Amino acid sequence: MRKILFSIIIVFLLVACQVREEEPLVNTVTQQESATPDKAENNVIPTSTVVLKESMTPTKERTSTVPTKIVTTQVPAIINDVECLPPLETFAFNPATEGVSGPSPTQKLPSGNWNATTTIFDNIPLGNPATLEVLQVVDGKDRIWVIFYDTEKYRITYYQTGSDRWEEVKYATESSISNPHIFLDNNNSVWVALNRTNYEGISTNATLLSIYDEADQQFKAVFTLKDLSVSNSNQTFEHMKISHLQMDSQGDMWFILTIDELYEEVEYQLYKFSPSSRILERHLDDLKLDYYSGESLVISPENVLYLLDTQKDNLISYDPIKGKVEEIKIPGEVSSISSLFLDNHHKVWINDRFFLDLLNDDWYLIINPPDFIFYDFGRWTRTRPTYSLQTEDGRLWYSALYRGSGWVNPNTGKWCLYTSYPSNTVKDSEGHLWIIADGKLYRNSLQQ
Repeated sequence: MRKILFSIIIVFLLVACQVREEEPLVNTVTQQESATPDKAENNVIPTSTVVLKESMTPTKERTSTVPTKIVTTQVPAIINDVECLPPLETFAFNPATEGVSGPSPTQKLPSGNWNATTTIFDNIPLGNPATLEVLQVVDGKDRIWVIFYDTEKYRITYYQTGSDRWEEVKYATESSISNPHIFLDNNNSVWVALNRTNYEGISTNATLLSIYDEADQQFKAVFTLKDLSVSNSNQTFEHMKISHLQMDSQGDMWFILTIDELYEEVEYQLYKFSPSSRILERHLDDLKLDYYSGESLVISPENVLYLLDTQKDNLISYDPIKGKVEEIKIPGEVSSISSLFLDNHHKVWINDRFFLDLLNDDWYLIINPPDFIFYDFGRWTRTRPTYSLQTEDGRLWYSALYRGSGWVNPNTGKWCLYTSYPSNTVKDSEGHLWIIADGKLYRNSLQQ
């Protein structure tokens, strides 16, 4: 009896000890389970919240508030990026010597996810590359608009995805037209702005801006030189062009009209054009810009215009609603070939030199990468990237004359030149990227 009682006591003590040893483990699991939802709430941030923070919080604070991994898990990622081209020089440039040839750039086609889809035209002469302009969506299908020169005139065509065909489009074919540009408005209509050069004089009936008529499948004139209310009908113009046309949120067009009057100084005029009312207005009549600043114009989501004045190293801010003009000093020199790009995070980029954060009015100096150095006529010099697109992963895609096409990731500071063929980059309705290289359209198949 005593043995039985002793056995019962031993069993009871063992059970009690086992329960006491398991209690901390149970509590630990409970704490982890209760902590897990909190952690998830801190990391799973809806896109709308991220955007809201980006529009209200300065960049430095936003970087520490929103982890990078959250952003990258919510947007498409480009897998298997191609190998980047090395720079021609990195340091200690060779002395300039006339008659001495420098290193030849490596010819490299896009690789990796880039695939050649179609040849533009087999009869494009060498030295006359095609220019990728805009991408338009019509009836759920993508049209990629391209301009090229065939030794006689500029030709406008588009590639219809899905049907895999090219269509050439008629437009004004006067011999004085050179280097036209295509733009897409907020109503998905395609416009062509014409660049005219004629040293014997340009007719006042010369078309300056045309719109594509889908029914007739050709461009039709919208306004001509005489619509600009030229004060003196006897004026003779050598050169006239519309450059860097931009659309504001109201659907109005803003552009710089460059006028080179015979025996007079070149004049740059800022215009607003309403496609709906067809009303043309001139703005900032007393604004004097130098030659290259006429190439640079961006518009913020608040419809504030920013123009580059390379002569004074100023960025001009113009609010047409308030009628307010402000000159913003750039903290350093900008070259005469500089251009502007406004990204999705309210930053105005000046090539690879500076960017202005509009949220906190801070300038940032960019450490110049060596990727844009090239050898030309016995000396080392630099080209400048021109941005055409920002993808959801934050990268800016650029074209650089004499060097090629590439991207820069502002989050990491990495520059990548992935092909020696310069081209604008456009994105289709499915999120795929397109460029032109060696007379062919290349498509980047993005993967999740």
